[in-house]
Amino acid sequence: MDRGITKTIQAALTVTVVAFGATETFAQNSANSGSFSFTTAVDLDTNPDLVAVSPGTVFDFTETLAFSVRSETSTQLLEFFGNTGLTFSQTLGGGSVSSFNSPTGTLHYFRDSANSNLDLSGSYWTGDVINAFDADPSAATSIIVDVGTLTTAKASAVYNWGVNAPLGFSLNASYNQRDYEGITNPDLFDETTSIIGASANMRISPSTQGTLAASYTDYDSSDAISTSTQTTDYSFSVNHDLANALALTGNIGFRDKSTTASGITIVANGFLGGVGLTQTLTNGTAFGDIQFDDSDTLSSTALTFGRSLDLPDGNLTAKLTVDMVSGSDAQLLATATYTKQLSNGGITLDLSQSLYTDNLNQDIKFSTLAIAYQKTLNSNAGINLSLDLSRSEDGGAGSAAALNRATLSASYSQALTPDWDISVGYSHRQNSGDAIATADSDSVFLTLTRNLQFGF
Repeated sequence: MDRGITKTIQAALTVTVVAFGATETFAQNSANSGSFSFTTAVDLDTNPDLVAVSPGTVFDFTETLAFSVRSETSTQLLEFFGNTGLTFSQTLGGGSVSSFNSPTGTLHYFRDSANSNLDLSGSYWTGDVINAFDADPSAATSIIVDVGTLTTAKASAVYNWGVNAPLGFSLNASYNQRDYEGITNPDLFDETTSIIGASANMRISPSTQGTLAASYTDYDSSDAISTSTQTTDYSFSVNHDLANALALTGNIGFRDKSTTASGITIVANGFLGGVGLTQTLTNGTAFGDIQFDDSDTLSSTALTFGRSLDLPDGNLTAKLTVDMVSGSDAQLLATATYTKQLSNGGITLDLSQSLYTDNLNQDIKFSTLAIAYQKTLNSNAGINLSLDLSRSEDGGAGSAAALNRATLSASYSQALTPDWDISVGYSHRQNSGDAIATADSDSVFLTLTRNLQFGF
């Protein structure tokens, strides 16, 4: 097992890039460039598995190799990043274990021509389930604490042609897979989602644009009732510019959804759509829309109002949504993104709330809050502070238990030479919920990283 070291390595790499930006600067000065990072890390964690009763403090020693390649011309871009390593773990007063860190990689390719473009991307991540929240706290399943490992693989492709023509077309496809091994929680299960779609983009007039789209989604899971879903969507949307910088948007569509669970198939279909207005102002935009969905077993209506504000030293975008699902109480959902540039750093804040339906057909309200602060102390040193909070709770008339996860991190980085960086940090994690005992973890880490950049 990785025994919690994943978050340590990520913190070390993030601090190095934020504080000094060596890799980004080098890439800008060379059409073809690459980099290697060799990181030695030690980590002391009081409860790496974040269980109610910790089996003991664990000491980790890790060697990690991270590498990247970037090639950019006037018409195309190719980027690749990957890392892997070896970890030695020692439980104080107990046994020890050595293991290879599972590889992580991302790939992106973009090619642009006079009237078309191609965008390809893919990513791979594997690690302990307990580290999924630190890797990506945006998914509700990431806040579930369990043993075992999680592997995620994603790929997407988008091809557009007729970009500058009155009539253009687009093809897209994506694949998303989540695989678990050695888990005990029934709320965690393998999932695979595949999507293919096509659209036609029409310039109806100088002030009016329309899009006709169709897509097919195939979802398959290994949950207790073997849920699989096939969804076909057809839609038409229009964007019309009115007078006085006012834009009108509208969409109408039809969805056909077939869900099979425990060998029983349920078919639901119906219309969905909405209308919205966006007013462009001197310092941002104001917007609002209403959306309805009558395609599932429960119909829903959502009313949204928002404001985007350009500030002298940053920007703010916020919106409020009233979501009304038949048979449930109305839910008030808030979303906000705020950035502030400082003379020696910056502050970012992201708040997100959404409703989704879980495998038990319960409406779940999922909320996330991320706050980050970066400060450059001088040309060679900087600090990073971050807080990530997530909460999953019942979003309707069901009885889903609330579950909470939190991570607070602080780190300091110092450039020793142009190639060598050192970082020290502290992290506190907490897991709690209505039906589970609260668990806490404290860890401190020290990393030494050497970054090598080269051109070719």
